[in-house]
Amino acid sequence: ASQVLEESCSNSSAGEAFHWLANKLHRCDPDRLGKVFLAYESLHPAYPAFEGLAEFAAEQVSFAMCGNSPYGLTSVYSAAMEGLARAIGFGEKSDGMVPLSSC
Repeated sequence: ASQVLEESCSNSSAGEAFHWLANKLHRCDPDRLGKVFLAYESLHPAYPAFEGLAEFAAEQVSFAMCGNSPYGLTSVYSAAMEGLARAIGFGEKSDGMVPLSSC
């Protein structure tokens, strides 16, 4: 989902609806037009600091808390998260941002 968020802020291939949503949810950095906030850049699977982290986590972590419904608890964001998950097409259950298998 981080890749779609980056595309949404730059208004490239994600489309106008996602560009509007990313701005409405304050995910785009107003000081760096077309870019997400730096914190969201760290969600990208290819983020350099993640190298070796999965192996370390597998040795250290015994539990995880993951969502399996992008709609979640009913809120003003529920429909948007459901739409995001469908547009991304995870191919499995997800919380709208990451697939369940990534947990």
